[in-house]
Amino acid sequence: MNIAPGERARVKLECLRLLVTLKLNEAKMRLTSGFIDRYLNLNSEEQREFDASVKTLAVEESEEVMEIVTSWMKQGLRQGRREGKQEGHMEATRDAVVEILEARFKKIPAGLKRTLKALDDRRQLKLLLRQAATVATLKDFERRLTHSS
Repeated sequence: MNIAPGERARVKLECLRLLVTLKLNEAKMRLTSGFIDRYLNLNSEEQREFDASVKTLAVEESEEVMEIVTSWMKQGLRQGRREGKQEGHMEATRDAVVEILEARFKKIPAGLKRTLKALDDRRQLKLLLRQAATVATLKDFERRLTHSS
């Protein structure tokens, strides 16, 4: 489907209006509306046009369409929270690795800190946390970091 850029907001609204009339069960509604939202992911200008168009609908129809849109927003917030928690956990683990290394070996090279800050593999970070607490020397830790990357 090749939708002209100027038509995307209108097409999305018409898809949602049609979806409301189908009276699908919740699972099918969520699946179909999710497809519409992903396929017609609007930029900020298109979103403003979409929002303005929703306001021109009859009250009942507008409410039904906005109920679908609100469910997308809730799903997006849940996903964002989940990703934020994961990133926060990884950041805390990175910080803990550096903290342990500094407590044990005093000065940590800036390059090593940068390398640790760039890591985004939870398993690797967990392993490095244990190694930071148990390795005999900082050189040992750096060797293990190089081999685990």
